[in-house]
Amino acid sequence: MKTGKYIYGLISTPGEAGKKVFSELGDKLKLISYDDISAVTEDAKIEDLLSQDKKQNVWKLLEHQKIIESIMNAGFSIIPMKLGTYLDDETEVLTILKKGHHLIKRTIDKIKGVIEFAVVACWTDLGSVLKEIGEQNEIKKLKDTLMSNPSNISIEQKMEVGIMVAKSLEHKKNEYAAEIVKSLSQFSLSNAQNEVRNAEMLSNTAFMLKQEQIKNFEDQLEILDKCFKNQIKFKRIGPLPCYNFYSLEILNIDPKGIENAVKLLEIDKELNLSQIKAAYKAKAMKLHPDKNKNERDGAFDELNKAYALLSSYCESLADGKICSFKQEDIVKNTKLIKLKDLQL
Repeated sequence: MKTGKYIYGLISTPGEAGKKVFSELGDKLKLISYDDISAVTEDAKIEDLLSQDKKQNVWKLLEHQKIIESIMNAGFSIIPMKLGTYLDDETEVLTILKKGHHLIKRTIDKIKGVIEFAVVACWTDLGSVLKEIGEQNEIKKLKDTLMSNPSNISIEQKMEVGIMVAKSLEHKKNEYAAEIVKSLSQFSLSNAQNEVRNAEMLSNTAFMLKQEQIKNFEDQLEILDKCFKNQIKFKRIGPLPCYNFYSLEILNIDPKGIENAVKLLEIDKELNLSQIKAAYKAKAMKLHPDKNKNERDGAFDELNKAYALLSSYCESLADGKICSFKQEDIVKNTKLIKLKDLQL
């Protein structure tokens, strides 16, 4: 198994005092710096996490986050890298930093003084909530009708009651979740919804906020806790780095894919981001299913994918300047850095 550089995240290149603080985080972490930005790396065996056992990857994720959070807690603003980000060697890391300097620097500036909190809301007693729903007029009326002749209750009728209860629970859950998000959003810059993992969970929301708003945010959470009394219990996790809002990943470029995307959008070999967007909009007007019923299936989706590829490529490389789609230039840029696709 080949040894390479595992990247946890990216920070501003620290001064002498900062380097001393960083050195206290442990011997295995090394900074690779280009100008005023640095990658936090570790020498590690290059692994394909997609081919590994999920349970094994959970431990890797926990370690990945633990390191990133220790760097944040030491006073550094860090942009997390996607789990499992490996590069071959220091030269490749430096190349990525150089090509993505504008994007990395701009993102570091955005996360200064900004943190993330996760707020998970769960039913305190789901059984009691379901019992309360079961007493609603329409549901109770249907149940009473069925119980008046229990021997003739069909599976379909039982399912009808179950569907009514499930719909009412979903409505109640969404209503409460929206109220929670609205209440906490007044002290946050943005929020993102994460997976709701089970029936007991109403919402699982990440909030991005300025550090000076932490107390206001926590006070508001206490107010919500009192408002919902014994119905909902809240779990707050943080402060955390901005995992849900500003994470970076490596973009592996297939030159043939770029060439095909350029042909599909019918654009010139040298354009900036705004020109690519204009070309996409013009083409989308022609291919949109609502506008053109005769267009072959999948053409509009292909166009969207082509636009996403070209805009990511250009944003990673050119920072709004002219981006070259000439073959001789594309082959020099087969590995770039980009913002991970996130909910904002």
